[in-house]
Amino acid sequence: MHNPVINVFRALAMSAVVGCHSPASQPASTPTLEVQTGHAVHFEGKFQGPGKLADYIRVDNHAIYLIDPEFGGQDITYDSAVAVDGVLLHSPGYSSGRNDEQGTPPYFYINGAHVRRIGANWTN
Repeated sequence: MHNPVINVFRALAMSAVVGCHSPASQPASTPTLEVQTGHAVHFEGKFQGPGKLADYIRVDNHAIYLIDPEFGGQDITYDSAVAVDGVLLHSPGYSSGRNDEQGTPPYFYINGAHVRRIGANWTN
C-alpha cells in the first residue's frame, strides 16, 4: 500500500547518493514544497537554529521553520538528526512598504511539528 505521507527529503537524499545531478534524472514523482503545502509531510534532516523566525530544518534548499514544535519529552540539540511530521504551511511574507522597516520574505513552516531524534548528529 502506498504511504500517503510525502517524504521529499529522503527522495532528494537518495538522488544524491546514486549520483543524480541533472533535473532530467530526478524522479518525476518528487513533489515540490509548493505542491505539498497544506498536506501532511514527513522530513528528515539536521535540527538547526536559531533561525530568523524559529528553529528549522533545511529541505530542498528551503528552511522549514518549526513553530511551537513538540519534542515528546526528548532533549534535542542543534545538529541532531531528526524526523519532523506535521502539515506544511506557507506564508507569503510581510512588507510594510516603509523604508525604515524590514519585512519578512515568504517562508515555509510547520506549526506544532512533531520532532523526534533519529540520530546523534546529522551527517550529510
